[in-house]
Amino acid sequence: MGSHEILAPALQKFYSALKSLDEFGRKGDFFDDVSNLDKFFSEFRNITFVIQKSLHTEENKRIYAELRDRLLTGDTLKWFINTRNRTTKERPFELKKELVLDLYLPGGPYTLKDPDLVVDVEASFHEALQGIRSVCFEKLGLAEVFFTARILFREADDPVDIYPKIKEGIAQMERFLREIGEHFPCGCGQCLALKEKIDTLLGRLQWKELHFVNDYTLELGKEVRRGEKFESKLSNSDLYAC
Repeated sequence: MGSHEILAPALQKFYSALKSLDEFGRKGDFFDDVSNLDKFFSEFRNITFVIQKSLHTEENKRIYAELRDRLLTGDTLKWFINTRNRTTKERPFELKKELVLDLYLPGGPYTLKDPDLVVDVEASFHEALQGIRSVCFEKLGLAEVFFTARILFREADDPVDIYPKIKEGIAQMERFLREIGEHFPCGCGQCLALKEKIDTLLGRLQWKELHFVNDYTLELGKEVRRGEKFESKLSNSDLYAC
């Protein structure tokens, strides 16, 4: 069994996992987000499965076990495994999307959170705008408000944002596959193309969180504006352009 048969399936599964995560958070569709997370955890877990299936010598198994025990450890990878087991055998990922608005007011910063399950982020955003207009313009008499809108992705009742944890697990797997490639090198066109596509996705996913945070200005009697150069009616693409 050659190195190609060990490396290529693992790279393909890693690429499939990253591709699912690349679609995560696009256009604010809650149900697509759940589906993409389910696919991500399943394909991510399958990386080690396909490698194990390709190992047919005791020496190769020893190398794999040494790399696995050294690089694929810790609480984050345990969470990945447990999450994959739940999402494939019990229920879809229990995603909670939270819209958080940080308002910068004369008396100091104020954070506004949507306490309900956010399915339609745009609708929740516009509802929050009405609250800002009511409190800041009508009650406080302000003419302009600056604020930041953040989208947080949580699991069930866990308050921790899951995306930084996902990035940590991806980084561990990337290091593991890099060393797998050093022990079982393959320079064929397929593996080289997969590595190039993986590098592109890793670059995009590294900065994906930036698209979950936007700065806005709301003036009395005007539509909300994103940043200094943005001035049009808010749409899904403004919140989730990736």
